[in-house]
Amino acid sequence: MRKVLKRFLGYLKKERNATQATLKAYADDMAKFIQFLEDGHGNGILPGDVTEAMIRELHTLLAEKGFKRRNSASSRGRRLPTIKSFFKFAYREGSVRNEPASLISTSRGRGSKPSFPTVEEYTRLLQVIKKRKSGFFATRDYCIFSMVI
Repeated sequence: MRKVLKRFLGYLKKERNATQATLKAYADDMAKFIQFLEDGHGNGILPGDVTEAMIRELHTLLAEKGFKRRNSASSRGRRLPTIKSFFKFAYREGSVRNEPASLISTSRGRGSKPSFPTVEEYTRLLQVIKKRKSGFFATRDYCIFSMVI
């Protein structure tokens, strides 16, 4: 598993031009995944031994209590796409016969609700736009923002 991971990280760096931060995040995510697999299924597990059920088990564990420590929703939301990307790479290079993560949904749940300026804030914005010296941009901006109110 670690040999395929090393090739995967090399692929991300060379062919996908991944940043150091991305490489570190992927390496950390996969290290935790491998540790989870080894803790539950023994050392020496190969990529071809991993099943969809194992990945779902990790996903459930992360959602319920975290792995060895609490984790944020964004960390949990990033781990599954990392695992899916790893197995897609392993499949393309012939290290696995199927992609065990391909049928697992990567929906990230609900984000925060958008906030909108109040009517008073829009009114102040329009007043500021009216005071601009440039005729074209002031007129354009005023037209755009006056349609919102």
